[in-house]
Amino acid sequence: MGSGELACAVTPKTASRLATPISPRTTIPLMPSLETPAHAGCECGAVRLTTHGTLARFYCHCSICQRLNQSAYGDPVFVWRKDVEVEDPSQLAWRRYRRLPINLNRGTCRTCDTLVLEHLAASPISVVIGNAWDEQERLPSPKGHIFYESRLQDVDDELPKRSGYLSSQLAVTRWVLEGMRGH
Repeated sequence: MGSGELACAVTPKTASRLATPISPRTTIPLMPSLETPAHAGCECGAVRLTTHGTLARFYCHCSICQRLNQSAYGDPVFVWRKDVEVEDPSQLAWRRYRRLPINLNRGTCRTCDTLVLEHLAASPISVVIGNAWDEQERLPSPKGHIFYESRLQDVDDELPKRSGYLSSQLAVTRWVLEGMRGH
């Protein structure tokens, strides 16, 4: 297997739902990689990071994202943690947020207090905040909106809108899994 691939066991039931037939030894790419690394950072420039691929992007309207991003919604971009390189990790102040089943460690700049990076505890996945990316045009298209019942304003777009905790978490899970499969 090459880098960025995963061998998976496929049952006949699972195989019947896949678009293309695969065998139990088929490898599935884990994520779309970027031809060149993408860069992100905080508003003051003290925190700089590089990543090599993305899994999923969506808009989060929960009150926590509104407060931390000082915006009507957050713009999380999911990435593999191993693909994130922080130039000077000492510039990040980490805060823990716990609400089962999510357990996040949020990294903000020690100088300007901008939220830049989140690590999902006990997971190989991290989140780079969308507005932290240097080249916005390189970001994947958002998959939808979550916690839409908490929105500060209506959003007029064609993206799906999920309300409620369970519906929102299931949507995120689906979008990240699709990103892992390269869809």
